[in-house]
Amino acid sequence: MTEYLALVRHGETLPNVLVEKQADGLFYEVSGSDETVTLTEFGVQQIVNAGKWLAKLFTKDNPIARIVVTGYKRTHQSADHIDAQLPYQPERVEDRRFDKRSYGDFWNITYRGVQELHPEEYARFLAEGPLNYIPPGGENYPQLFARVSEGLADVSKSPGNKLIVCHLVVFLAIQRELEGHEDEQVHANYEASALPNAHMRIYKRESPSEPWQPVDVVCE
Repeated sequence: MTEYLALVRHGETLPNVLVEKQADGLFYEVSGSDETVTLTEFGVQQIVNAGKWLAKLFTKDNPIARIVVTGYKRTHQSADHIDAQLPYQPERVEDRRFDKRSYGDFWNITYRGVQELHPEEYARFLAEGPLNYIPPGGENYPQLFARVSEGLADVSKSPGNKLIVCHLVVFLAIQRELEGHEDEQVHANYEASALPNAHMRIYKRESPSEPWQPVDVVCE
């Protein structure tokens, strides 16, 4: 029996808007905890539209059995709006292995901010490279890839169709795992915000022993 795995990036947030603009200052114009950031009005509209599309694909006869979210409010909020469009109630699971990459003490600081306020860390960043550098209290790309891979393996073991509502870098990390993307490509696509908010990707397999294969349907 065919199983499906769907990925959805959460809807737009204020930090998404700010990061895509030219950052001239030392800090981004957001405060508080990254985990509590919520969707913008446009982000809600984006994810509602994604939910309507998913409802057409995953009907009562072929439902989503489980929605996996991260520890961040914006993925829970996105899942809520998707849930509201479905004519059934999937199981909801929080799995922090799909959390976005942690920048630790530097979550709200720009590249210029690190360079001017923490020159020793900026020098280490240049020496180690963007893939391997670990910011204070944070993690690097290999650490992110390892936990996402572990989480994906466990999600894949669960029966039925699965939906993971996640963050851009995690979406890209899953594509790396399933489609063989290079590490450098993940970093480049993340820096370029290559996938818009509420972007979707669908995979399928005919049995649990087979690898996931991308489906030629990409909806935004």
